[in-house]
Amino acid sequence: MPHVFMRRGVLFIDSDPELLATCVAATHQQAYNVDTTGPAEALEHMSRGSYGVVAIDFELPSPGPRSLMEQLCAQHPATTFVAITRRPADARTRSHQLDTAIASTVLWPFAPDALLAALDEAFELHDRRIRNRAAAFDRSSVLLIEDNRGDADLIIEHLSEVCGAIVTHCLRIEEGAQQLRAHTYDFVISDLTLPDARGLDAVRRLQPLAPETPLVVLSGIDDEELALQAVQAGAQDYLVKGQLDAQSLRRTLRHARERKQTSSRLIYLTRHDPLTGVANRAALRERIETTLARAQRHPLSFAVMFIDLDRFKAINDTCGHDVGDAVLCATSERLRDAVRTSDVVARLGGDEFAVFLDDVGPGSFPLEIADRVLTSLERPIVLGGHDLVVTASIGVARFPEVGGTVDEILKAADSAMYLAKGRGRNNVQVYGAVPDEQRAHQALSADLQHALERGELSLHYQPQFTVNCQRIVAFEALLRWNRHGQTPVSPAEFIPLLEENGRIVAIGEWVLERACEQLAGWRAAGWTELRVAVNLSARQIAFPGLVACVRRCLRRYDVPAGCIELEITESMLM
Repeated sequence: MPHVFMRRGVLFIDSDPELLATCVAATHQQAYNVDTTGPAEALEHMSRGSYGVVAIDFELPSPGPRSLMEQLCAQHPATTFVAITRRPADARTRSHQLDTAIASTVLWPFAPDALLAALDEAFELHDRRIRNRAAAFDRSSVLLIEDNRGDADLIIEHLSEVCGAIVTHCLRIEEGAQQLRAHTYDFVISDLTLPDARGLDAVRRLQPLAPETPLVVLSGIDDEELALQAVQAGAQDYLVKGQLDAQSLRRTLRHARERKQTSSRLIYLTRHDPLTGVANRAALRERIETTLARAQRHPLSFAVMFIDLDRFKAINDTCGHDVGDAVLCATSERLRDAVRTSDVVARLGGDEFAVFLDDVGPGSFPLEIADRVLTSLERPIVLGGHDLVVTASIGVARFPEVGGTVDEILKAADSAMYLAKGRGRNNVQVYGAVPDEQRAHQALSADLQHALERGELSLHYQPQFTVNCQRIVAFEALLRWNRHGQTPVSPAEFIPLLEENGRIVAIGEWVLERACEQLAGWRAAGWTELRVAVNLSARQIAFPGLVACVRRCLRRYDVPAGCIELEITESMLM
């Protein structure tokens, strides 16, 4: 058994300075390389250091202990954990996936000896895991696809010499494909020139059958361009037969496994939300697409829930974004606890989540899950000594009752969620009970979200005359919307929507910019006495950055402050 040497590096992760200081003091005179970090910087810190053991607070506010540990394990598989908890029951809530990575639990506040004992236990487990990984490599199962028996015998001899591998030998690509369909292998080694496959065809046929298995290709030609093409097609390495020996083969297999693990980690990051660790929008869409494809072959039913946290913006504004992030992480934890392992929890962005519920049948199961989610969110989230209660508006869309495309299903769940918001929040609505007027309202709101980017908004200027109508003294800037560039929408209809969806502040700033720009043009043409009136909503008046916005626009277009009038309605004052 090879000797395993690892620096005794320990990383303490917590947002509590007192706890971190105690940990550093307890390990000060010990043979540890100790560092501390907050949860937000943990992944970056881990990538820059060498830590066999991570001690983590089980009450981390952000991004939450479980999701953070899963991300750390994905990047550093041998990492071993010490769980620091204030409540003994917390240590028993860890997921089964992480059980083998947690060496021990210490209860805070703790004596230095208790922490040191936990760290020693963790390093013992860490060393065992390293040895087990090395031993697992030495017992690797290899699928070899090679039609030249002399080359095959030499490779099998090398594999037996350096790692005692268990080798399954096939002569043709189709035989190898059958083996991959029936069995799991640690490595696949394939010649690029086979009787039933030529060149990169071997890679293209094998890689999809075992996407998580490292694939090494063999060739009698030392061709850098072909090697690059093989790697781009999905192989992890390219070996030239004439340059092959036992040690280079072992080294190649190790590198191939490392490259595959790196590739898998990158894929993980493209499919998961970096803050909460749950799936992202792309992964959710992929799961729905896959299930819809299955539905074309076999009748099935599933549901999608859209979950929007009620008044989450107020938490960010009053408590800060760190607390807001902690609330999002706590919410994702509770969502995962509320659903089955076959379901998918995703964060769509901001304070919006979605849940894919697989195989729901004809009953009320989606509503039961939604009620379970609402109940779980009712429990206060304890952060910094404060209890935060978060509620949610949930919309449910079921297949096959709704649509046949991903976009139709997501749009239906979104519409039902907006209906839940319109009915007082903190409730569940199912698409299908949504009235036509409500659907039209939601469609209008969705289009309005992108009206500015599409260039559908414009300003019209209504002149204001002197009493005797002899002279224009001012203009009132009136916002207009041509939906899809064709259909005018009444301001009485879309202005309240802007208030409702929060876009009124951004659109209001755009209106002020365009009004100042137009006024500057008139002044340059000699109309120096003109004024422009801009209407403000209640939400704009309450916006803390309003004064700074006005100053910025006036300064940018060199417009005197007296030339801009900000108007509020009488009903707003009431």
